[in-house]
Parts: sequence; structure tokens; C-alpha cells
Amino acid sequence: MPELVAKALESAPVGGIDAGGRIVSVDLGIAAHNPVCTGSGGDGSTVLRTLTAQLLHHSAYALALNR
Repeated sequence: MPELVAKALESAPVGGIDAGGRIVSVDLGIAAHNPVCTGSGGDGSTVLRTLTAQLLHHSAYALALNR
């Protein structure tokens, strides 16, 4: 996984890996606001922490709201 994160574009942090082993990401240069919706216990907080950590790693600004 660290290799995939290292190869990710600055504007498209890794959100996860799909069933086929492909990287799932959203280009934040195109879609700056991305809701993360999960059910109870769906690891939405983990997704937000992962995306925020990658953005901060690239010296970007990140705001994660978790309710």
C-alpha cells in the first residue's frame, strides 16, 4: 500500500483499492468537495483520516468533518 500512495498524484490521493486491485481515487483538482458516506461501522472515519493524511503529506490544506 505505501507504494501505491507514493505513486498517487498530489491532486488524487488514494481512497482505497477496488475488488480488482485497482486504486480508487478522486481528482481533487476537478472535484474539491467529496462526501464520504458509510453506515454505522463502515469506516468512514478511517477513510477521512487516510485522505487527510495524504493531503497533508503533499502540503495541501485539508478539512475533514465527521459527524
